Amino acid sequence: MKKLLFINHSKFFGGAQRSLYEVLNILSRNKSCKFWILTPTIDNNNLLKKFNNINFNFLPQFYNGYKNYYRKLRWFLLLREILYLILFFFFCFYLKFKHKRFDVIYFNDITLIPCLILKFFFNTRIISALRSLQRNNDNLRKRVLKYLSKKYISKILAIDNDIIDTSYAINKTIVCRNIFSFKELKIKKNKFIVSYIGTMLVDKGIKNFEKIAKYIYAKYPKLPIYFYIWGNPSKGKLKNYLSKLFYNEYYFPRDNKNIFHLGQNYQLNKVFQCSSIITFFGDINSIGRPVIEGGFFSIPSIVFLKKTKSEYIIDGKTGYIFKNYKIINAAEKIVHLYKNKKKLSTLGKNAKKHVNLMFNYKKNYKIFEDEVILKI
Repeated sequence: MKKLLFINHSKFFGGAQRSLYEVLNILSRNKSCKFWILTPTIDNNNLLKKFNNINFNFLPQFYNGYKNYYRKLRWFLLLREILYLILFFFFCFYLKFKHKRFDVIYFNDITLIPCLILKFFFNTRIISALRSLQRNNDNLRKRVLKYLSKKYISKILAIDNDIIDTSYAINKTIVCRNIFSFKELKIKKNKFIVSYIGTMLVDKGIKNFEKIAKYIYAKYPKLPIYFYIWGNPSKGKLKNYLSKLFYNEYYFPRDNKNIFHLGQNYQLNKVFQCSSIITFFGDINSIGRPVIEGGFFSIPSIVFLKKTKSEYIIDGKTGYIFKNYKIINAAEKIVHLYKNKKKLSTLGKNAKKHVNLMFNYKKNYKIFEDEVILKI
């Protein structure tokens, strides 16, 4: 029996966690493998709860992404990560005593690189996902991450070709795209709904989403265009204040006549059943998982990016990319698609063809299986 340990870095069920869930859902059918998820405590609605969880709330991480890196006050967060690393070190003794061995340890994101300390307790292969663009400034931080990646990580699985170029061990990195699995649905839409799906963070575009909604309502008050937010805000004034200082800023849009908060919905089929357009108006220079998922339901997307090309969306064919981040331009495009349902339908059909070509789940899982399971 092959024993695998998957490490999940967040208690929230975001895109990275859904990607992990899709992989484990398939892996659970493999009778020759037994696996556990080492994770912060997650709520009962979290889909990862269905698997064997090992709860530990002090997983050390190190961020060096395009937006999430250590600058100004964020350097104080390293004090927390050092404390977490010490606590995790002692927790490793428990893992060793309880489980004896693991044949593979899988990091659900490269931010878990401090967890490489596991290598000294379990002399085994460590594989990591690479889910976001990394900073490549030539400094001590990069040299340390490069050394650790090359010496202790056996394989890095980047989720796309843009991200692979920022890997700290390119010779060990391959593209293994996310896995998506949805049932075909007959979708009947009675309203024109523009959707924001995910954590309510400024960096992911929630504030821009609100600005666009208000612009449309102010200029076209009679148009029945509705903006739905599928996500939960952070709770607590102190937590929101600290997140503004150290992390990405959480933001909860004020009530407006065309903005509606639906909360987080783990059954994304229901979300896409009523959505006309998926948006990602963030400034992290990448496209969120919902943009891709929407394509499977023939839903086009409108996004902000610093470049006009993306693997996931073809500008003008499967959706629209706004390189200039202009609120007015994006808002007017939404109005244009509301008035031109034929164009909206054409974009949706193209989006579905595009994502089905790129995200064949059997092919993508085969890459994962070859690198993670079959090399044990």
